[in-house]
Amino acid sequence: SATMTDWLSSNNDPRIDAFGSSNVGFAYGLTRNDAVAFANTNVNWARVLAPDQRTETSSMYLITADQVMLARAEAAELGWTSEDPVTLYANAIQACWQRWGVYDATAYATYMAQPSISLVTNPLQKIAEQTWLAFYPNGVQGYSNWRRTGYPTLTPAPGTTGGIPRRIPYG
Repeated sequence: SATMTDWLSSNNDPRIDAFGSSNVGFAYGLTRNDAVAFANTNVNWARVLAPDQRTETSSMYLITADQVMLARAEAAELGWTSEDPVTLYANAIQACWQRWGVYDATAYATYMAQPSISLVTNPLQKIAEQTWLAFYPNGVQGYSNWRRTGYPTLTPAPGTTGGIPRRIPYG
């Protein structure tokens, strides 16, 4: 979706090349006519996962090291453990990049130095945003973490009344 590609693009995150088939995100919440017009105008819109990530033999992850490290970083930032949240956060992002096959030491160092990524300010927000990314493409996990933390800051789809739902109805 455009939400993901916009976030990745604005933060110079190379996972954009693994998360989708292009960097042209498809806007969500469009009417059928607007969606068809968008698809016809932007024939290279991003499909879920890059083609080399969605083969018949591609890995399927249930829980990853980076997700665990981000949970530990959040716990440490909240004072629940004595671990170093900065180290856990940095190691988690590196592990996530390695999992997606986009790790490059120079690009990683540049990425981590950005004010929008560094834990110098708003550490819980940044840990939550990286957790949201680490859950990709598991939308239910990403949605659950967004509901729990409020991050990343999301905008309701056009024409939505009452905002983004915070609960899923049970049958």
